[in-house]
Amino acid sequence: MRGFALALGLALGGIACAAPLTDWRIQTAAGQPPGTEVSLQTFNDSAWYAAQVPTTVLAALAAAGEYPALFEARNLESVDASRFTSPWWFRTCATVPVADALAPGAAATVTLKGVNYRADVFCNGDLVASKEDVVGTFAYHTIDITAQARRAALAASGASARLCIAAAVHRPYDVFWTRNATDLAIDFVDWSPDPPDGNVGLWQPAELVVGSPVRLEFAMARTSVTTEPAPSLVRRPAVTGASVVLTVRATNVASSAAPPSPAAAAAAPSAVTGTVAFTLAGLGPAGGDLVCPGKQVTILPGRALDVTVDASTCPPLALNRSAAEALLWWPVGMGAPRLRALSAHFTPAAAAAAAGAAGAPVTASTSTRVGLRHVASDVDPNGSRRFFVNGAYFPVRGGGFAPDLLQRTSAPRRWAELLLARTAGLNALRFEGKFQSDELFDAMDELGIMALPGLCCCDAWQNWQLWGPEQERVAFRSVRDQLLRLRGRASMLAFLASSDQLPPAAVQASYDQAVSDAGWTLPVIAAASNVTSGIWGPSGVKMAGPYAWVPPSYWTDPAAADGYGGAMGFSTEISPGAAPMTLDSWNRTVGGDASLIWPEGGPDSELFRAHCGNPHGLFRSLGFFLPAFAQRYGDVVAGRAGVDAARRFLVAAQAAAMESHGAMFSGYRLRQSLGATGVVQWMANNAYPQHIWHLWDQHLQPGGSFYGAQAALRPVALLWDPFNGQAAVANDGPGAVPAGSRLEASLVGVDGKELYRQSSTMPDIPEGSVELAPASLISSQAVSAAARAAGGVAFLRLSLWSADSGAGAGAGAGAATLATGTFWQPVEQDVVNWSQCNFYRCNLTSAADLTALLAMPAMGAGVVTAEASFHGPAEPTDWYPLPPSHVLPLTAVTVRVSNTAKSAVAFQTRLRLMAADGWTELLTLWEDNFFSLLPGESREVRAMVARLETDPEPAVEVQTWNAQLAA
Repeated sequence: MRGFALALGLALGGIACAAPLTDWRIQTAAGQPPGTEVSLQTFNDSAWYAAQVPTTVLAALAAAGEYPALFEARNLESVDASRFTSPWWFRTCATVPVADALAPGAAATVTLKGVNYRADVFCNGDLVASKEDVVGTFAYHTIDITAQARRAALAASGASARLCIAAAVHRPYDVFWTRNATDLAIDFVDWSPDPPDGNVGLWQPAELVVGSPVRLEFAMARTSVTTEPAPSLVRRPAVTGASVVLTVRATNVASSAAPPSPAAAAAAPSAVTGTVAFTLAGLGPAGGDLVCPGKQVTILPGRALDVTVDASTCPPLALNRSAAEALLWWPVGMGAPRLRALSAHFTPAAAAAAAGAAGAPVTASTSTRVGLRHVASDVDPNGSRRFFVNGAYFPVRGGGFAPDLLQRTSAPRRWAELLLARTAGLNALRFEGKFQSDELFDAMDELGIMALPGLCCCDAWQNWQLWGPEQERVAFRSVRDQLLRLRGRASMLAFLASSDQLPPAAVQASYDQAVSDAGWTLPVIAAASNVTSGIWGPSGVKMAGPYAWVPPSYWTDPAAADGYGGAMGFSTEISPGAAPMTLDSWNRTVGGDASLIWPEGGPDSELFRAHCGNPHGLFRSLGFFLPAFAQRYGDVVAGRAGVDAARRFLVAAQAAAMESHGAMFSGYRLRQSLGATGVVQWMANNAYPQHIWHLWDQHLQPGGSFYGAQAALRPVALLWDPFNGQAAVANDGPGAVPAGSRLEASLVGVDGKELYRQSSTMPDIPEGSVELAPASLISSQAVSAAARAAGGVAFLRLSLWSADSGAGAGAGAGAATLATGTFWQPVEQDVVNWSQCNFYRCNLTSAADLTALLAMPAMGAGVVTAEASFHGPAEPTDWYPLPPSHVLPLTAVTVRVSNTAKSAVAFQTRLRLMAADGWTELLTLWEDNFFSLLPGESREVRAMVARLETDPEPAVEVQTWNAQLAA
């Protein structure tokens, strides 16, 4: 059956059509015959493990049931890594049409798009590529098997011939903590434990092509945009036109090796001449397809070239103002991410002449989707990197993306992670040495989430002093092949040529040549740290930390901007670190075992530590978080044990993570027009269940860190700067917040008693801008006085009402709430001890006292009520547009939640939609959560929940701090 499916893909009358090789068998090479036998058609692999490529060995073994619950508790530590010391065989067979294999000039190739790390490759008994050549995790390996295909076709008794391919794949050794790695592979650094198998395997797709020797790949639409002068940095300039250049890479895969004899020379491959034509959707008459005239090319054996057409030969590629406005692709939050189909076709000149223009056969083609957009970048006078998309300023609000520790993926998980990113308010993801699948970048193109791919820190990729000729060759090919693959994607923003350090001059020159060979036209940044390259200039970014907990007041303290991570410049990786999992996720992580949920030592136990970064890394525990947490929030466990202790700690930890992560994003957004040009939270997600560095965890559960970020990154957000005692309105649109809107500040005690209220009329707030509130609205002194009067903590509520509302809580006719924000504030803010700071954390001179939160009025069942209304299968909506290709079964829901208490704030109100079993929380994309409700307050919260239409209607559950922690 494996061969049958492939034969259908290849029997296309000589067209070079790639057929995926997905069904494989794997087994350790220890005790197995050599490749000359394993790759024979007669070899029996029925006792081997079935594997679906792409896969790593450990992922395949886990799928086969050998390692159940691998991520639970400390099960990962039980995997014997010596099992992967020997290479592993990957074997598959496919049938190909005899007519294609024997056609004049036909070529056969197998392309391995991800070999981790090196492999000897055999086909039908022959060694066709050695591990000296097939080496490099990120390089594309195209292997000529034309002779094997012809021989199999000549021996075939029917219309199909059989090809069997076997690869003996050797694992890499690339971990940061050995300090001597030279395999340029995948390393998770200190983000997570090391995968025991080193991710050995065919971790990206494999393809077989039999037919024309010409291959068309990596089509792209390079777009330049003209605009009117921008009135200011944050005001979007009007687009006046655009010009598009279409490009495709054409390769003649026929061997360029010298023929072994005069007789062979007669049949040796020769140059191929033909015509490449392009078709681009949406630019033709009446919005139809634009077919650009063909361009004649000649491609020598073993050579590749880029074929381009532009407006000089295809005039509709020049867009006027109205066409550009209608057709351009925009990132999320700036407009529609419009994609359109682009295809390229090759017709050999000889075939065209023989058949006539009307009947000329196409022998190679490719198709993709492109977005017409222009990316530019500069470094401002303060040395900060800035990005512009279609001429408009694009402040980066990103997160570091981590793939699954075993490199497993699926369409539902890809879409879930990207929709979580968008729901959090992120507009970009950074990929540090983790070049992911085409399908992931497809979805990013559709959603308008920008990508910052680049190379890894700390491991073989930065051990330049240990490199030899192999590493130099692998590094060059890796960069070239990945940039070639990614160059046409609308979501690409820039390439980071290194992470923590500036590569040596020779390596920079090699990478620069790879960039040129790939036809990469986007910005290249020398490193993710503050360096200057002789080739690419100043990086304009910083990597000054922190990576562990710092207080909310850190980010806008002027001292933090001087050599640290304060809200200034472009921070490529930065975080307040700790983000303990929710109780639900931690319960799943320990397999629902009540004896493990609160082990001896609690959050500083070995079990908690096993789920904090890498055991060899600096961040292998919550040790940088727990002291300040205890000082600020008090003894939240208070002698409890078991599930009760775990619940109390993890509920309180969500509040701590929410305020710390929200403050970071808020600080950078406050100063986005004053030099804070970008921030990348480290990380967006986890490769493995972790209590640090995520906005959503490995179980796809958002917690306090997620909703802190979301609150700061809403299109219209109310921001609070605790260091300076300032409130602000940030507006990302669409459109301006009209003059006359009213911003209100109130302070409420933990008992719900109002202690302060002021309001101010706001001026026009243009799209893309931040407007500080008048000093008369709220001040540090007012907050401190209210907190003292309330017994230690006050809730600062900011509310923005539409222009036709009156003073007070929406008292005017036609009042509309545009935004709200609630911040729990102490009498005195934390004070950072700047003499005890380093690149990853700071000590405190004094800590804020939030322990009064433990004395909040308790709330019994039913005090906070929630009622859900489900709206049927989700369609794209104005508040949550969905591209048609998303695969999650999403249903729209509105929940009305009310605090019926007369004298208590419902703090950290959390909504959950539960499956019919009563304990499984459904994946839900909430527009808000973990919020506070004042006494008597009600609000409606919208969400998209992942559920099948035939599933029972989920139950809505509401939790509060008061019900779980208050005395």
